[in-house]
Amino acid sequence: MMQVEKMVKVDILGPKKWMKQVIEVLYHLNVYHMIDHQRTAELDIGSPLEHSEKVSEILVKIRALLSYLQIPQQPVRKMQSKKWTEKEYYELGKRSRELYLKVTNILEEKKKLEEQWQCNKELEEKLQILKKLNVHPRVLRRTSHIAYCIGTVGKEKDLRTHIANITNRFQLVEAREEKQHFLALFIDTQYAEKAKSTLAEHQFAEIDFLSVLQVLQERKLLQKPAYQSLRKIQDEQKMLQEKKESLERKLVALSKQYKEFLLLNEALLSEEAKKASAPLRFGNTKEAFLIHGWVPKARLQEVTKTLNETTKNSIYLEVAEPTKEKEIPIQLKNPKAMQPFEFFIHMFSLPNYKELDPTMLMAFTFPIFFGMMLGDVGYGIVTLALFLFLKKKIPSMKALLNIMVYASLVTILFGFSFGEFFGFEHVSEETGEAWCQNIGLCLEEEVLMAHGEERIVYSFPRLFNRLHGEWNVLGYDMPAVLVIGALIGLLHLNVGLLLGFYNVLIAHGFLHAIYEKGGWLLFEAGVAALIAYFLNQSVSLFAAVAILLLSCLMLLKGEGVKGLIEMPALFSNMLSYMRLGAVGLASVGLAVVVNEQFVIPYIEKGGLFIIVAIVLMVIGHVINIALGIIGPFLHSLRLHYVEFFTKFYHGGGIPYEPFG
Repeated sequence: MMQVEKMVKVDILGPKKWMKQVIEVLYHLNVYHMIDHQRTAELDIGSPLEHSEKVSEILVKIRALLSYLQIPQQPVRKMQSKKWTEKEYYELGKRSRELYLKVTNILEEKKKLEEQWQCNKELEEKLQILKKLNVHPRVLRRTSHIAYCIGTVGKEKDLRTHIANITNRFQLVEAREEKQHFLALFIDTQYAEKAKSTLAEHQFAEIDFLSVLQVLQERKLLQKPAYQSLRKIQDEQKMLQEKKESLERKLVALSKQYKEFLLLNEALLSEEAKKASAPLRFGNTKEAFLIHGWVPKARLQEVTKTLNETTKNSIYLEVAEPTKEKEIPIQLKNPKAMQPFEFFIHMFSLPNYKELDPTMLMAFTFPIFFGMMLGDVGYGIVTLALFLFLKKKIPSMKALLNIMVYASLVTILFGFSFGEFFGFEHVSEETGEAWCQNIGLCLEEEVLMAHGEERIVYSFPRLFNRLHGEWNVLGYDMPAVLVIGALIGLLHLNVGLLLGFYNVLIAHGFLHAIYEKGGWLLFEAGVAALIAYFLNQSVSLFAAVAILLLSCLMLLKGEGVKGLIEMPALFSNMLSYMRLGAVGLASVGLAVVVNEQFVIPYIEKGGLFIIVAIVLMVIGHVINIALGIIGPFLHSLRLHYVEFFTKFYHGGGIPYEPFG
């Protein structure tokens, strides 16, 4: 268990002529956690540095160019901060504007081409329909005597007969395809509504051709047959596609040419923007500035010395130890091997300044819980290989994958302890004897009962049989792994209560810690005494009840009514740890089903059935491994976050974010 990094509050007061140099020093040191100044009657909020607007303008254009040219953000190698001159700002701004104009012109032209291409595509689809129906576009012009409707129909019935029942003043044109049935109906205007009602009964979906008429008229194609207009549109589509591809090649060329230039200057100007906007977080008068912030105690001397040397002792530093401020930043401080487990603390909540950091304890217990639940040598080797592979492929998830590498190693250790290899605990008598004679691997002979019959098997060496091991508890035979899980829960929860005692002791004093956390420990002692009394009456009933009543009074004093209400939850928390055994039993049970119900029967048949057995084995164990990763991972987290952390941990810490 480690405490968080010790912090000290450092306020910096100085004349404005040194403000820019102070900002540069703090940015370079990358250690000062800045706090925003709150406006007061005496101290206003500062204004950005004079070049802030210029930097922001150029930076906006560069970031837009990175987006337009589809250049992904990535770390810039060998980037060093620089001091910018007015001339450099001018040159960079000019070059950025010129490139921005060139790129936006290309994008605008590309957008117009795409819009034209899309318009042509819709026109092409409509002309295809007219071509199939052999309908000339000019007949689609509206008249007062003839109405028409063109579309698709669902039901395959004789529509001509139904329309003829309405009037004989119509013409129906149809074009049937495998998936669609197109039709065009031209009819006397006075019968149009009745005809549309009849078509609707046959799932008719009308297609609008008014927009097509307008476009054809604008392009002077209305008097040409559909197939001629279609050919012209298709030729135009090819030309538009070629122009679009040419513009895309130009953008790709610009992306390659200016990639390093844009990334480098985006990184440099981002730094400048941070520095230029920093005074917005300062207190400010006409002549002076004030900065509030925190520094790790180990770096205080370095910060003080550098600032005084830079400003020639022209600024004033006020250093104060933390008191009861709620905004003390938190920086976790753990050995390198334990740092990946900080991922879980960040995912939950950082400890507050006076709390212990549970990272090191979680680095010990999480892999054990995970390994105990999965607990198979074969599965551990597979998950280890998987997580090592993913570490190379997904560097951003390195912390989590390192955790899972540790968990996989512990899984292998538990696998040897349980004697389980891909769910196999033993081999048949024939296989065991063959291994002993041929390769010198002699396993322990064991007699098993299966379906009322005894059979001899050779079991893998193990320290503990989690599938069949049982313990007698209060006269009942229970799976040993469940009992062990409950005992681990008892130990884990009491460690949490002791940590809680320390946290309350530091935050509120000894007496409060005795009432709040000592009450829980005394309550456990009272329950243990009561159980002992009912078992063999070696403990006085009066003493057991007295201890319980005293613990209730202490909890009422320390935590109020909430403490009394949560008393039963302590036992449910403890029993919750039985999942350490239950999840493992489910995993090994599924592996046994795969092996004994699918793999072994097919292998015994021989021939092609061996290939079937291998396929079934791979599928079954892949599914079980996937479940074996997800289940133990989530259950291990739950035992820490829900059962363990609630005994001592409040969290709510502010992450340490140094300016730099």
